[in-house]
Amino acid sequence: MLLDLLMLRRASAQVAMPTNFAGTPAAGPAINLSWTAGGGGLQTEVWRNGSLLTTVAAGTSSYSDTAVSGGVEYTYQIRHKSGSSFSSFTAAIVRSATPPAPSLSSPVVVTDDVTLNWSSVPSATEYRVYRTLTSGSGYTLIGTTASLTLPDNNL
Repeated sequence: MLLDLLMLRRASAQVAMPTNFAGTPAAGPAINLSWTAGGGGLQTEVWRNGSLLTTVAAGTSSYSDTAVSGGVEYTYQIRHKSGSSFSSFTAAIVRSATPPAPSLSSPVVVTDDVTLNWSSVPSATEYRVYRTLTSGSGYTLIGTTASLTLPDNNL
């Protein structure tokens, strides 16, 4: 039995480790991962922040993680898998891209009511709109919406 355990460890050590592992922030937000595969027949496990995210097919040398939030730092690890044997991990730390700010259109003003309109931001699910009387400070949240417009009444 001891001999079997030693042979299993030796077989695990022989699985080639992925090399040239890199992560690149992308719009969406997303993080694009790439690596050089260690040889034929090896699947690759992709781990994010210590949890298995996915296993990609043999011969694949990239993965796009689209379940990330903008401006957040993530730790990725990958390792090759052959049957029940694994290579050592290789790691990368990547900060996802911060989504661009929307472009505000000319507000529509009627008496003391203003309607704000802006351009969409890819993958945004809601917008928080703030008002200030002093540029750069004292912001007050005036509304949260999923649409591209918000009325600000009784100013």
